[in-house]
Amino acid sequence: ENHPLPPGYNTPACTIAIEIPEAYPTAQLDMFFCHPHLTANGAVPPQTEHRQVIAGTQFQRWSRHRGAGSQWTPGVDNLESHFALIENALAKEVGA
Repeated sequence: ENHPLPPGYNTPACTIAIEIPEAYPTAQLDMFFCHPHLTANGAVPPQTEHRQVIAGTQFQRWSRHRGAGSQWTPGVDNLESHFALIENALAKEVGA
């Protein structure tokens, strides 16, 4: 909750949700969800059109996946490394 966002978003902070699969930490974390719905520099970021209700609140799904050069590595990757990918994705949308 109240996760700070870089300048360029329609709000200074948001709540971020992450789906943690039953097989975590061997199963990778993928995508993330934001509330409220975000716009970046006045535009809806690509692949964020899907909505998902989590604990009674409608979140915006950010469909962001690991690239070929950054496969999930059990024992190395974790919630902290996934948050680094989230921060990078959020910064990229506003050119930060």
